[in-house]
Amino acid sequence: RVFWRPQWIVDAVKFVVREGKAGDVDKELGDMDVRIRDGRVPFLVKARRDLFQKGHLHETLLFTCLWGWPEHTTGAAKGTRKFPGDTHGPLLDVLRDFGLLRQCGDHFLVPAMLPERRLPDGFDIFGSWLPTEARAALKVLRRCFEVRALPGSFFSKLQLDWSVTEAQHEQHFVQEYVATFASRTASVLRRAEQHQEGEEAAVAEIVVVSMERQKGVYFSEIRVMGWVEFIGDEVSESSVGSTSWSLFREVTSAIRASARKCGI
Repeated sequence: RVFWRPQWIVDAVKFVVREGKAGDVDKELGDMDVRIRDGRVPFLVKARRDLFQKGHLHETLLFTCLWGWPEHTTGAAKGTRKFPGDTHGPLLDVLRDFGLLRQCGDHFLVPAMLPERRLPDGFDIFGSWLPTEARAALKVLRRCFEVRALPGSFFSKLQLDWSVTEAQHEQHFVQEYVATFASRTASVLRRAEQHQEGEEAAVAEIVVVSMERQKGVYFSEIRVMGWVEFIGDEVSESSVGSTSWSLFREVTSAIRASARKCGI
């Protein structure tokens, strides 16, 4: 791609990837924050909160406010919109190509806006290799990667790949894949598998990924734990289920591939 107006693209990005504190942003962003808050439209207030607390960007917030309100303040274009509606599609394509966001159902995931937060206690695999959520597991797999210090954006591409919901047919299973928790350094992923012919009970494969930078040493530790459990109430001691561990294999393969791209 060739960009004739790179600063215009940078301006569009700054409304999506930004700091949250008023003192850390310019006047244009500060005024927009005030306008959203004082407008007292509950959905917009919640949507802005979702961007900072979950990294979720709702289309209405993006198109109506973030790219809908800014206007040129000088020159011949003064008073006109910086990002007219017919530019939103091309701008989204640019942000997707740069890995800055991805469509996830009714919102976009913006990895750079994911919060710094630890896993919920029940999934904390650094606290225990057998967290409480996994104690009823049928089978468990574990992997641990120790790598030299990673770039801050290492998890961004991985989160884009993992934080999707989709249904697909693979061999004799119908699978649904969804991220139920995401932060800058951790994810909880879930894939349901149901035998199409109904011969086996439905199972869920849960995979937890967590990265911690070790204090005083120049490396990071990435832990991956996967387990399988039955889904639903109609399960007995004679129930039979199976899994290909496809989600666990995809996650560990993605970590290795991303590490290689970083020269690790």
